[in-house]
Amino acid sequence: MTSKKSGAAGTLFEIEGDRLLARTEAHSSRFIKIMVVAPPVTSKRPRPAVRIGFVLDRSGSMQGDPIRNARKAILDGIDMLSGRDEFAVVAFDDRVETPVSLTGVLEGRRTAKVAIPMIEARANTNLCDGYLTGAQEVGGGAGEDIIRRVILISDGHANAGVTDSATLARHASELRARGVSTATLGIGDGFDEALMSAIANGGGGPAQYAGDPNQIGAAIAECIGEALEVTLRDAHVVITVPGADIELLSAGDVTSRRGELRVALGDLAESQEREVVLRVRLPLGSEAEQVGLTAVLTGRDDAGKVHLEQGYTWTYAGSAENDAQPRNRVVDRVVAQLFAAEARERAIVLNREGSYERAQAVIEKVARRIASYAGDDRELAKLVTGLLAEADQWSRPTHERFRKELYHYSVNMMQSRMEDGTARKRDRR
Repeated sequence: MTSKKSGAAGTLFEIEGDRLLARTEAHSSRFIKIMVVAPPVTSKRPRPAVRIGFVLDRSGSMQGDPIRNARKAILDGIDMLSGRDEFAVVAFDDRVETPVSLTGVLEGRRTAKVAIPMIEARANTNLCDGYLTGAQEVGGGAGEDIIRRVILISDGHANAGVTDSATLARHASELRARGVSTATLGIGDGFDEALMSAIANGGGGPAQYAGDPNQIGAAIAECIGEALEVTLRDAHVVITVPGADIELLSAGDVTSRRGELRVALGDLAESQEREVVLRVRLPLGSEAEQVGLTAVLTGRDDAGKVHLEQGYTWTYAGSAENDAQPRNRVVDRVVAQLFAAEARERAIVLNREGSYERAQAVIEKVARRIASYAGDDRELAKLVTGLLAEADQWSRPTHERFRKELYHYSVNMMQSRMEDGTARKRDRR
């Protein structure tokens, strides 16, 4: 049920499905896991120059340790860059200022050491204007061989200017299409995690989380480190199944129409794994007839343009054959984790609203769903047990830190990341 292809520079493109048969008498839902693995770094050519836009929330809630740790983290982040790289620093509350306009590292480091410590927490949070100003600083010609990334750092809610998450996510998507990726870092317990993750999802970057101010430095270093290691740029996967309804379960900036779905993954660091997980509702078919899925990966690596294609085929059969067919437990486990992540996000909202019984019911429902096909698989059984224990926690008031931690655990799962938000990488040895 698995196949693999590799690009000239070592980009991997793999596909596997949960089952090979589809029902003749009903619309079957089948699941597909596509894996993209960025190529390793080679010594053939130097890495592209990197242009980082640090966009720092200086609203009143950042007073104290958050603003101090963020300032230090930005200065440490600048020290990670080489003389070929550039950076800019934008600070926003209800007003937007640019303490350091786009500059080279060598000439700008001294200015930054003076200007950044002068950034103080002040008023409200005009996140949109701050973000777009940072993007404008790092923006450039589409043909330039430069990795451009905005790192948006905030501990609050957007409460001035444009505050709608869909609008901000659309801005991030449009910027990504022009070569500017966006990573976000939410600090503490008061920020809007849904807003920040939506921006990161549209922008093709990680949605980092620092519950405590002393975690800010590591989170920003991770965002910069990934930008410094990009080996697969502007990755897109286009999936086509004639006559089918295709739904993306994992994270990604998606556009779709009947029979086709396009997922933008942005830039990937060396050997970074990124899953594209789909639910496909197949059209009706006759006995022994086949219906095929085509997946195409495009992007750029050291060898130039990437264009890889994979296929998967279902064969129509009756109920008895469908019920008896083996399941691919690798795909089952990934899909179950994504079902759990989606349910957890709904439970967080309900628990925050005080709808404790409904929050509990959402988690119990997904646990029962997974249990219905878990069979004797130990990993799925362990997930069901964990979800039932978690459901009990959502049945009563919880601390906001708990909600934030579980939300970002789910976001990391949907972005194919480790629990701490770091990129998941393929061991190439």
